[in-house]
Amino acid sequence: MELPPFSEEPASVAGDPLDDLRVRLTDLDHASRRSPEDIGILKESVLVCEQMGDEEEAARYRFRIWRIDPGEPSLQGKEIAQRTPRIEAPESLRLSFREDWPRVWRYPMEGWGRATLIGGAILMALGRTLGDVPIGSSLTLIWIGVATIFWIITWGTLASYWLQIVEASAMGKEEPPEWTDFRDFWSSMFGPFFSMLFCLTLTLGPALAWLILCGNQMGFNIVTVTILILLILGGVFLLPMVLLGYSRFKQLSQAVRPGFLFGSIGSVLPEYLRLQGLVLGVIAANALLSGILGLLQPIPYVGFLLYVIPTSFLWMYLAMIGFHLLGRFYLRHAEKLNWFDELIEAEPPEGTGR
Repeated sequence: MELPPFSEEPASVAGDPLDDLRVRLTDLDHASRRSPEDIGILKESVLVCEQMGDEEEAARYRFRIWRIDPGEPSLQGKEIAQRTPRIEAPESLRLSFREDWPRVWRYPMEGWGRATLIGGAILMALGRTLGDVPIGSSLTLIWIGVATIFWIITWGTLASYWLQIVEASAMGKEEPPEWTDFRDFWSSMFGPFFSMLFCLTLTLGPALAWLILCGNQMGFNIVTVTILILLILGGVFLLPMVLLGYSRFKQLSQAVRPGFLFGSIGSVLPEYLRLQGLVLGVIAANALLSGILGLLQPIPYVGFLLYVIPTSFLWMYLAMIGFHLLGRFYLRHAEKLNWFDELIEAEPPEGTGR
C-alpha cells in the first residue's frame, strides 16, 4: 500500500487534527510492520509524534532508528528512548495472580471482547472445517489452492488479533482491543500468519521433526521417547518468550536471538515458570473440555454443530485469556526484563541526548 506524501507542516483540516495524526501514525505503523528496517517510515513516525506533542513516543521511534543505524544524522542531539514507555498501571496490577484470576476469566467478555470472541470463533470454525476437507482426486488443484489461501487468511487474521491482545495487555489495557484494522493482506493476514508459523516452527519444529524421524526410521523406545518429551518441553518453555519478544519488538530476528531469549528468561525465571504453569493450565482445560465435547462429534449430521462450533468458541475464549496473560506478564515484569535499557546501554549512540 502506497502511503500518501507526508508534510512536516502542522495539520490543518476540518475536525480534530489529532485524529488525522493518529490515523497517519497507524498507517505508518502498518507500513513499518511490512518493512521494519525502513528508516524513512520511522522518521516520518517521529515527525507525526512530535506534531502530536508525544515526545516519549517519538523517542521510542528514534530508538528503533538507532537500532538500525546508530549513525543516522536525525538522531544527533535528540532524545532516544531508554526504556519502555511509562505506563499507568491499572489497580488490578497490585493484586497477585491468584487474586486477579476472576478478572482474567472475564477478560474475553469485556468491551469489544464479546464481538471479537464471536467473530474469531466463526473464523476458527471455518478454518478448521477447511483443514478437515479430504484431499482426493475429486478435488481440483484450483480448489486446493483457494482453500489453502483462505485457510492462511483465516488463521493469519486470528494470529494478528492475538498479537494485538499481547501488545494491548502489555500496555496496561484490561479490555480486548478492537478487531484487526485491515490495511492490506500482508500486514493484517499473511505477515502475522507466517510470523506465528515461524515462532511455532522454531520452538516446536525440532520435536515434530524428531517424531517423524522416529516414526519412519528409528522407532520408539525409552531413549527416543525421552528425547521427544524433552524437545516438546523445551519448545513449550521457549514459545511464550519468543511470542512476547516478537509482539514488543516487531522483529523476529530480535525475538529469536539466543542471547536475548535466554537472558530474558533468566532475568524473570521464577515468574516465568509460574506463567508456564498458568498457560499449561489453560491448555489442559482446553484439552479436557474439548475431549468431553469430542464425544458428540460422531453423531450424524449434528456433529459439526455440537463439536466444531462449541470447541471453536472454547479455543478462542482460552486463546484470548492465554495471550492476555502473556501481555500481562510483560506489564508486571517490564523493569526486570529491561529489554530497551539493555539495548540502548550496550552501545550508546554518540552525540544523542540521554
